[in-house]
Amino acid sequence: GLEIYTVGRHTAASWQLNAMIKTVYYHVIYECDWSQSFCSFGLDPSKDSDIEQADGAYRVVVDGAGCWLEYHSQTQPHPLLPAPIREERRERSTQQMLMGMKRRAEGPR
Repeated sequence: GLEIYTVGRHTAASWQLNAMIKTVYYHVIYECDWSQSFCSFGLDPSKDSDIEQADGAYRVVVDGAGCWLEYHSQTQPHPLLPAPIREERRERSTQQMLMGMKRRAEGPR
């Protein structure tokens, strides 16, 4: 699940990831420079998250062949989560995030 909110002038999101046994919650603030097609993100320090670190950046690059998304991320799940859930969360969260972006980009405007 996804819930959008604002923190000052920044857009933020509360994410809910179903990771088989446990639902993982984390809250991210995005800082975007639309003129550079760039957004960075990090955990919202004003909210409790089930992961210890989630930060990175997106950049959209357009060239003669089309466009592509450059994505960098660094996450650290909470150490109390069992190892299989940590690994599954890492894999599924990236896949879910990218598929959601693709679905929104290809969907109706």
